[in-house]
Amino acid sequence: MIARLLERYAEEVDIALHDYGSTMFRREAEARGLEPDECYCIGMLKELPDFAIEVNLTGGGVDKLAVYQGLGVPEVLIWQNQQLTLHDLRQAQC
Repeated sequence: MIARLLERYAEEVDIALHDYGSTMFRREAEARGLEPDECYCIGMLKELPDFAIEVNLTGGGVDKLAVYQGLGVPEVLIWQNQQLTLHDLRQAQC
């Protein structure tokens, strides 16, 4: 539902939004990889998305923010505990 709302907003304000869906992103050199629930590029297609969406229904496990930061994904939206949080990973220390 979060993804559909973002897509509709982008359409309404004429933002070019390219959906990667739940594509697996991996960098062998850093031994990092994950599969977001949804992810997008803004403007033009790139090797990695501009932001990802994660829906966490359970806690614990892998520190996904650190993996996203290591991959070079600049922003992650996380839905957890009935809350949506935007994480800017460009300056963050995960």
